[in-house]
Amino acid sequence: MSVRRVRGARGDVFLLGNRDLTLAELAHVALRALGRERAVVEVPAFAAHAAASLALARLTRRAPLLTPAAARIADLGLAADCSHAISKLDLPCTPIERAVADSLAWFGSNGYLRPSSRASGRMELERHAVHAVA
Repeated sequence: MSVRRVRGARGDVFLLGNRDLTLAELAHVALRALGRERAVVEVPAFAAHAAASLALARLTRRAPLLTPAAARIADLGLAADCSHAISKLDLPCTPIERAVADSLAWFGSNGYLRPSSRASGRMELERHAVHAVA
C-alpha cells in the first residue's frame, strides 16, 4: 500500500524532494561532498545559449557540458516546492548534503566518476560545473 493512499486525498499530487537549490548551490554541495574546492562558473543566459549552440561536443567528441535544451530550461527559472508532500505525508527529508554524497558514491561505484590523481580514494567530477543564470 502506498503512502499516498494512506494519507493523501484522491487527486492529491505530491512532489518528493528536498529544499530548492540554485544550480550553483547544488554544484557547491557536490564539490564539498567530493572533497574538492573548485570555482563554479556562472554565465549569463545569452552566453550559455551561445555555448550550447556552438556544439563543441562535435569537436571534442565528448558529451557537451550544456545542451541547447538545458539552456532553455535554465531560462525558465523553475523552483521546486515539496512542502505539500512534507506536511501531508510527514515526508522525512534526508539532508541534501547526504543525498548528494550518496548519489555521488553510487555514480563513483558505477563508473561515472574517475578517481582523483590528487588524493587516494577521492573521486572527482568528469566535467566542470557550468550553468546559466536566468
